[in-house]
Amino acid sequence: RVVCLALILVMSTSCLFGCNTQKVICPFTEIKWENTAEDIFALEGEKYEEGESLYYGDSYVYPKEYKGYDGTIQYMFDEDGKLASMVWLYSNEDGDEIFDLYKEITYELIDEHGEGSLDSAFASQVGGNVWYLDGGNIILMASLVEDYKAVQFSFVSPKHSVDNPKQ
Repeated sequence: RVVCLALILVMSTSCLFGCNTQKVICPFTEIKWENTAEDIFALEGEKYEEGESLYYGDSYVYPKEYKGYDGTIQYMFDEDGKLASMVWLYSNEDGDEIFDLYKEITYELIDEHGEGSLDSAFASQVGGNVWYLDGGNIILMASLVEDYKAVQFSFVSPKHSVDNPKQ
């Protein structure tokens, strides 16, 4: 009995700490999923560019420096006014710089969350990985087509994230 109880305790603890339950922290903003548009305005300043998000709510785009690169950040809300996604985008004519930045972020994500799933739906000319996490999906893509070179680094809220289709 004691052995069975100990085994159940070990297995429960392993799953609790090893089943992608890691807290997902977006490295390019202080905003969290529970924050509102007003919180974003307070942090980022006056609205830079407003539009409709992919989630049928409002979208706000601001200039945003990350890792020494001047890109943009887009905050997307759903139809209920809840934050659904945060995306940092950096584009440049220098394909080597884009590829190096993509590799740097990929290695950091692997160190923090393990291997991502190479997903052909997100692999755009260079690469695309998805980390399917309980705290929300992370999507990293790079594109090196002739007229568009960019890295897109996305965090999707748990509510709007999908399960890993390979499981």
